[in-house]
Amino acid sequence: MSTDRRRYRKTFFAWMIFFGICFLALVGYVASIPYFSPELPQVELNDVQWQTYTNSKLGFAFDYPDAYNLDTSEDDDVAFRLDGSNLIVISHLTQQQADSRGLWADHKPVEDIELDGRAGKKYDYNHFDIFAGVHTISYVVPYKQKFLAIEFRTRRASVFESLGIKPRYDRELNEVEKKMLASFRFEE
Repeated sequence: MSTDRRRYRKTFFAWMIFFGICFLALVGYVASIPYFSPELPQVELNDVQWQTYTNSKLGFAFDYPDAYNLDTSEDDDVAFRLDGSNLIVISHLTQQQADSRGLWADHKPVEDIELDGRAGKKYDYNHFDIFAGVHTISYVVPYKQKFLAIEFRTRRASVFESLGIKPRYDRELNEVEKKMLASFRFEE
């Protein structure tokens, strides 16, 4: 092999390594942003005006702060958003559907719960979409041949958490979320 060709190969590989490191650094930076800024928007309990969402198709009702935007564009999902962030999602799906979406089904429950008289499970996990995700607390009960899940998104989560880097904090439900959960009722 000629000297010029060897020099070209060394230079080419050096540049490839350099660009690879730059790419990984960029991905790491983007993925770590939630780690340094884990807050999701919240409302204070004493500032809340309450509204009721009723889902007559599935037969349940739920009180929520009027500051939240309601999104019912998904088939059997209802999302409550604040400043563009999904804070609460109510889903009606099979265990396989939940598993394929990376939701509660592929996690171990942390405790038994009761939701308006129905026995179920509580899940506490991080839900990831590519490099970042959200810490989620889900309350899941069997309902109409599927599962009904109320998912509270409590903070942003970084992909670095899957590598063993601990988050700055985890939290349970705040007072607004507790009141929302307590207001949930089946209306069959």
